[in-house]
Amino acid sequence: APDGQAPYYAGAALPDSVAVQQYRIDLALVANDSALAEFDQTAGERRVGFLRRFWGQRDRASLLADGERLREHYRRLYYAKRSFQLVSANRHYDIVERYRSGNRDFDDRGLIYIRHGEPSGRASYNAPGMQLNESWYFARADGNLVFHFVAREDVQDYKLVESLFDVLGFSDAVSLRGDRDNTAAAGRANELVLTREKFAPVYSRLITSGLAGSQKYLTEERLLGRRSIALGTHSDSYELAYATRLRVDANVVAVGHDSAGSILHVSYAIPGSGLKQVASDRGHLYPVRLRLSVFDAWGKPVATLDTTRLFMSREAVPATENLVGRLSVPVIPGRLTYRLAVEQGPDNGVILPSDSVTSGDYSGDTFELSGVVLGTRGANLIWRPTPVDTVWFNPLGRFRRKTAMELYYEVYGLAGGTPFQTEILLRKQGGGGLLGLFGPKKPSVRLAFEEQADGPTTRVQRTVSLERLQPGRYWVEVVIKNATGSQHRSLASFEVQD
Repeated sequence: APDGQAPYYAGAALPDSVAVQQYRIDLALVANDSALAEFDQTAGERRVGFLRRFWGQRDRASLLADGERLREHYRRLYYAKRSFQLVSANRHYDIVERYRSGNRDFDDRGLIYIRHGEPSGRASYNAPGMQLNESWYFARADGNLVFHFVAREDVQDYKLVESLFDVLGFSDAVSLRGDRDNTAAAGRANELVLTREKFAPVYSRLITSGLAGSQKYLTEERLLGRRSIALGTHSDSYELAYATRLRVDANVVAVGHDSAGSILHVSYAIPGSGLKQVASDRGHLYPVRLRLSVFDAWGKPVATLDTTRLFMSREAVPATENLVGRLSVPVIPGRLTYRLAVEQGPDNGVILPSDSVTSGDYSGDTFELSGVVLGTRGANLIWRPTPVDTVWFNPLGRFRRKTAMELYYEVYGLAGGTPFQTEILLRKQGGGGLLGLFGPKKPSVRLAFEEQADGPTTRVQRTVSLERLQPGRYWVEVVIKNATGSQHRSLASFEVQD
């Protein structure tokens, strides 16, 4: 219940060694060693403060309201005690069971359940001579997690293994890595794969290759399991889930400054075909809920937002057009990670994959360049940093060749009248350059300017023609250099279409 938070934190402040030890035991099921060491150094209200930060950070990471992750933790503990508790603490491991938890209370299913909750799907395969087995997968925006469990000596002790084929035992798993067509294990392996087909694309590839094709799929499948174990046993999650996936395009950029700090802008577009409206006598009403969390390089939340925007229109948004919007939050300078969820009702939404963005000190005290906003005048999505400046956004990131692209960026920290140089480079993605991001070394478009600063903040608007560009993905790079030779650069990607 929501009221459970109060007694939880009140109890944590008490100087009761038995209670403190139980708090630690419960915490150790999801906390790492450094967090437990910090817990051990606290007492009284300091311990309460630590626990509030610990669970609050997880609420922000999962885009939840305060207290939701804590309540879910104890729901999971209750379920795990009923479903996955060990009868015997004497655990024996097979050679393929490389993960050794050391836990004496729960089998490995229980440990994964406590960390990640109810799986998106489960499967098992029972046949004569087959060890008891179970597989789980968790649908995640940043990549699905897949776990395989097998119970050999003890039917109540399921242990994690790296690959689905480890269910067959060490010798059969090794034979599959060799000449699979000549082993009796091939038939059982095929049956196993069929039961896990929906867990990850690699299982469909194994089926279509007849389990006798390229060895790369076996390697890919084992690496998936290995990565899932590494991540799943050293992290925890509570992912939002939706019955219907909402299609959303979003763009995030740091530009501008106000009294609260640098500004992070999130622009988004939702196709009309995926929108659901609420009945209204004033027209067509579209509620859109946005949940945003931003973290610094150490994972500490620096900005959170949970808001619902109401869009009203006389006419319904056509299926081939988009509903667009923008929100902004103040952030600190540095490399930032963010998570964004967009919803249209509790069952229609999407969590976008985690991503990163760089914000600078945009106060005007130091020489700095903001991020680059790419937009079009026809996108009907603007921001006015001053009454005389208009910034256009295009969250789709797609531009027609015959439509001019509007660039906006800000230069900081130069006194009025100070000269500086600007280069704007457009390069096609792929093929070479830094990490293969850029194509030919020679840019498709190069623009150069000799300019003078307006003052601590210089706002720059450029219109760039795309007619010379072939369809494809591109990078735009803005480079500025001051009189002493110091320079900054910002990158943004976009797509050109006919």
